[in-house]
Amino acid sequence: MNSFHPARRDFLQLLGATASAAWLTANWPALVSAAEHAHQAAKSGHTALEVFTAGQAREVEALCACIIPSDATAGAREAGVVYFIDRALKTFFSDALPVYQKGLEAAQKTTAELFPGVPRFSAATEEQKLKIFSHIAEESERPESGARRLAPGGSPDFFQTLRVHTIFRISRRP
Repeated sequence: MNSFHPARRDFLQLLGATASAAWLTANWPALVSAAEHAHQAAKSGHTALEVFTAGQAREVEALCACIIPSDATAGAREAGVVYFIDRALKTFFSDALPVYQKGLEAAQKTTAELFPGVPRFSAATEEQKLKIFSHIAEESERPESGARRLAPGGSPDFFQTLRVHTIFRISRRP
């Protein structure tokens, strides 16, 4: 029976890679368009949002800046990651919109629990953001009924989705 497991695992990995490659091929034009849109938005400093409200965009941008902060090189904020995600949620990642909505609510709840006087994550000090973000990251890694979660009652995929979208945008810089 043990000899079957490696073959099955290899098959599933190949199947996953094939599905990923097919998805990437099918969505490549939209990915490139979203990356270009984010580049132009970051360069111009002002672009209308398509999905996020201004408040949601502010929170997403602050969270993304914790994933890839600005330092000697440009970070998520300078790369316009929030515009990439906004466009992606309008087009090829539209099914992730509920994940973002629930995740942002849970991030707000976590912020209020850890720092009652702070009105929202983006308004926290850098030290507070680090503590909140670390808590969010730790919570997302804890298994809870087989799913990963952001915070109690939060979206199971928010942190991973946010991280993947942020890193994907940074890797797709025009």
